[in-house]
Amino acid sequence: MTPDLRDWYLSTLGIVQYRPREVDAVELPFHVELTAEPPVVASPAVGAVDQIVELLQPRQEQPAVEPAKVEQPLKENDYQAGEQLAPFRLACWQPCDDLLVLNAFSPGLQPRADESALLVNLLRTIERCGEGSLSPEFIDWPLSHGGISDLDAAKTMLSVFVDVRIRKRGVLWVLLMGELPTSLLLPSQQVHSEVIGLVEELAGGARAIVTPSLQEMMTDHISKRDTWRAIQHLGQPQ
Repeated sequence: MTPDLRDWYLSTLGIVQYRPREVDAVELPFHVELTAEPPVVASPAVGAVDQIVELLQPRQEQPAVEPAKVEQPLKENDYQAGEQLAPFRLACWQPCDDLLVLNAFSPGLQPRADESALLVNLLRTIERCGEGSLSPEFIDWPLSHGGISDLDAAKTMLSVFVDVRIRKRGVLWVLLMGELPTSLLLPSQQVHSEVIGLVEELAGGARAIVTPSLQEMMTDHISKRDTWRAIQHLGQPQ
């Protein structure tokens, strides 16, 4: 674990660190709500994730706004250079307790109206969405301007976020839509294009399902068919 990432975890847990005056504190871009409730007391092994749960909340933004600039689908050589990752935005939807959906976008962009409508329609076919629209939450990487941006740090950050959702909100299924979420979260680290439809268990007990991204589905109808085949069993009685 890099010093910057270690500092971020410690600051998230409220642990005071003594350092030279000229060293800047690590910024946390997630929205933090302060409450009057007493802190959770937990063992050191479990406490890190338990106490992060109330702090690791992605920023809530307005739904489905047409971007002013043209969106380009993310590709592997766009977001990975050696062990470093270029900045990216990860959109997170949780339409119900047992399902979490992850799809990557270029920095600062939001899902287009047609992409949001496509996702809503897909989720309705498996009875995971009501009649209203869905508003995504966003995780912007790197976590702070000029902060750590290597691949391992991004994997750790996303793993903690998903583990919190599994433990505290009962997530059973995680849709990894596109190359970037698959690269960051799929345990077997297989190539995205070769594992569409793959179901693989995550560390917290939930199962990940690999699908094409929303951007791919908007330009390739076969991708829509592949996604439906990958998720259709979620709509069947358990």
